[in-house]
Amino acid sequence: MDNKGAELIDEYEIVKGLIGVLIVRDRITGLYLYNVVEPVLSDGAGRVLARARELLRMSSSLPGDDSVESYLKSLVDEAMSRLRVRLSDDELRNVMYYLMRDTVGYGKIDPLVRDDYIEDVNINGPNKPVYVWHSRYEHLRTNIVLSNEELNSLVVKISQRVGKNVSSAYPILEGLLPEGLRVELGLRDVSPHGPIVTIRKFRANPITIIDLVTDGVIRAEALATLWFMLENGISMVIIGPTGAGKTTLLNALLFLIRPEARIVTIEDTREINIPP
Repeated sequence: MDNKGAELIDEYEIVKGLIGVLIVRDRITGLYLYNVVEPVLSDGAGRVLARARELLRMSSSLPGDDSVESYLKSLVDEAMSRLRVRLSDDELRNVMYYLMRDTVGYGKIDPLVRDDYIEDVNINGPNKPVYVWHSRYEHLRTNIVLSNEELNSLVVKISQRVGKNVSSAYPILEGLLPEGLRVELGLRDVSPHGPIVTIRKFRANPITIIDLVTDGVIRAEALATLWFMLENGISMVIIGPTGAGKTTLLNALLFLIRPEARIVTIEDTREINIPP
């Protein structure tokens, strides 16, 4: 970070000792920026990572999820043997991080997916900064930029994990990633600046009606009215623009439905979390 050009506002770790975040304020524009800090590879570690990636490209396919890390570790061991390079434990951990990030993770944006403070990830085309919505600092520009090749690779990975094909015939994709993340994707056919990707994350701990009242999102009286309607079988419609909190409110209201009630949901992309 350039101390003359930016002021450090906040810092925290996503993965202890491995991935960090610096929230800085540009002294000229006053804008807050989100900077991901990843491990710096030594020369030896960089060579091992490059060779391990070559070995991975030559392999036919990856094994099941349970053995992916062991398989990648075997490729790193083979790379070290061929290069006659020995790495320290920290260097080995850094190499494995990048190999796992780019193989089973989401590449450069993987730290954003891991960050619990991030609610939305917005990619507006290649060679442009990725933007995020941060629960503390709201809309932030990140220091992550995807090349055309990296973005195309991400598009392929997302479509495979969602289980839907995306092409010029079907240039828009909406779905749910295995981690429970909602994703919307558009190809160049519908976006003049290249592929665009939006990933919306959901809280690990669902927002409850208590949270909504405490945070001032809804008045207790209004919530009591909705509860009365649910108890007496009165129909309701929740409407609003994107990001207004429709799904958040609906999920919170589900906690008010009697446990023995039968609930049927019809969704293109699963977003309703029914309490167990």
